Amino acid sequence: MATVAASETTALFAALRSGADALCRLAEEGRLSEEGARALADEVASAFGLDGDVVRAELCSRTLGDARMPALPPRLAVETVVRLLAALAPVRGASLWASGGDCLSAAGRTSAEARSLATAALAGRAGHGDVMTAPVRSWGRTAAVLVLEAPPSAHPLCRDLAAEAAGSVALALEREALLDRNRQRERSLVEASERRLARLAFDIHDGPIQIVAALGLELRLLGDDGSDAPGRDRALRGLHERLAALEAELRELTQTLEPTSIARRPLDASLAGQAEAFGRQHGITVAVETAGDLEGLTPSQRIALVRVVHEALTNARDHGGATDVRVAVRGDRRGVTARVTDNGGGFDVATALAAAARKGRLGLVGMSERVRLLGGRLEVESRPGGPTTIEAYLERWSPPAAAAASTAASAGRPVPVTA
Repeated sequence: MATVAASETTALFAALRSGADALCRLAEEGRLSEEGARALADEVASAFGLDGDVVRAELCSRTLGDARMPALPPRLAVETVVRLLAALAPVRGASLWASGGDCLSAAGRTSAEARSLATAALAGRAGHGDVMTAPVRSWGRTAAVLVLEAPPSAHPLCRDLAAEAAGSVALALEREALLDRNRQRERSLVEASERRLARLAFDIHDGPIQIVAALGLELRLLGDDGSDAPGRDRALRGLHERLAALEAELRELTQTLEPTSIARRPLDASLAGQAEAFGRQHGITVAVETAGDLEGLTPSQRIALVRVVHEALTNARDHGGATDVRVAVRGDRRGVTARVTDNGGGFDVATALAAAARKGRLGLVGMSERVRLLGGRLEVESRPGGPTTIEAYLERWSPPAAAAASTAASAGRPVPVTA
């Protein structure tokens, strides 16, 4: 960097900042490639007549230090760090190995000895030759090790980049551990709650609904006994109508409270059934469109998405006066997005949330909390006059070993192995 004239320094730093910003945005979108990162760095080096290795290393350092890196999903953050090293550090390949011997991520051309060298580094023995290692320290222990294939002449430059990369990986692994712990606690709470709700659903079905049905039958028989007391028929019709409405309401309540069917059924089937029933009961047009991969969701995630969509439909009916609602659900390798859009009267989001908090209403707040507890996010867009859109996003969850195997296989790399 010292070869740059003072008059060009500002422009160079601006180009590096712009390049790091572009790489971070690509990482956030899951579209970062080694070839693209390398081409961007080479373009900057060529424009300023600088050594390519130096510019690539500086761009790598700036990207690793960007504030957006820790905000990436943990697995994506780990993969991004390894790809940046493979693309911008003077190495032939880079890989990250867990303390148990599993390959968490690999990029570039990795040698056959990388696995044994990683095991040696985890045991406290340093790398040698054309392979250097950098331990990833997390919560006072070595949780993983970075393995870089680089000639000895490049080790000083690689060592600095590896230290920065190890810090980024440590943050990602710690965040993943915290998220896993929260997910486990949340799943235990949700499963216990859902079991209680299932029992309640059976109790209501086998108790009050049966009583209501019996009363309805008795009223019909009473209406056929030939009596002509004043107003008797009118009163009987009114009672019968109210009992029929109560029976329908209780049956709907049991369907809402009983989660086991939601947990077992595919997400698209649950949403289609819910939309059909809701539209038929309330005279509202509800269209459901699903696309992408909706498999592999946990029972808690399926239940949460179905409940969020149901609450959004209820809000559209009760508060928006909507007559047409569109439900769009799309899944990809990173997660599932459910979007509900209605043609109702809309509302001011900030005002509505404040009013709900004051009055203790849990509609929007409850939806947001349900999604947040699963590590997702909920966004509400509306304005007076409409339309209103509620969007929920849940990141896919899988055990760490399965996630590592899936990541490696999708990138055409060897699946994780256990030492």
